[in-house]
Amino acid sequence: MNNGVIIGFIFLILIIVVLSIGIFVLYREVIDLRAQINTAPSIPLEIEADDIVNLDLNLHHGTLNIEKGESFSIQNTNNQPIRTSVQGNTFVLDTGRRMMNRNNNIILTFPRDIVFENVKISIGGGILEINHLTADTMHLSVGGGKINARDVTAQKLSLESGAGEINLTGNVSETLDINQGVGQTSVVLDGKENDFNYKINYAVGRVRIGEREYSGISGSDNINNNADKNMTINSSVGNLNVQFHND
Repeated sequence: MNNGVIIGFIFLILIIVVLSIGIFVLYREVIDLRAQINTAPSIPLEIEADDIVNLDLNLHHGTLNIEKGESFSIQNTNNQPIRTSVQGNTFVLDTGRRMMNRNNNIILTFPRDIVFENVKISIGGGILEINHLTADTMHLSVGGGKINARDVTAQKLSLESGAGEINLTGNVSETLDINQGVGQTSVVLDGKENDFNYKINYAVGRVRIGEREYSGISGSDNINNNADKNMTINSSVGNLNVQFHND
């Protein structure tokens, strides 16, 4: 290899190194600029709620707080970009999976008297805090995150947990379906244990409903209380506990 080729090769390597350093410095500048922008105070965005009867919310990271308020509004206190839209009669929120959205702290408010027709909320690795929510049909699911839900009212409620945790208190007037993979689910309902008929399937772990407890390796049980409400439980691994205020 002659000297010209060697010098050219070295020059090429130097160019690559310089470009790499430049890209890195530019990246740091962008991150610093975003940090400066994100220190600006966040202002709640008012939402025209006259025609909204459904919620479709997807949180991949961070925290989503659902609270009572004077109006329908949404705010990200960390000022991170989020995607919201109104599709027909459905308000849609999707935080996206990007790394910069891991620090989301989103607050969604609406008046207490709003009763939604259909609510679907999916939590990936984040945290969902519900302080009041009423709907005809409601589906709450969590992957590896956590759901804390208080004052929840639904005719039909379904809970789904992959490897996360669900803590819920409220009232169900027709059906409750719980599907648990690995993790922990705790539900406290208005009423009594015999207000429901039960269909229970479990693999490994512990299931407790009122005074009944199931544990060990796989089993099932069907309980007919001649009740107007029905509860279906499918639990793979972990702890699942359902209790009642009036028992």
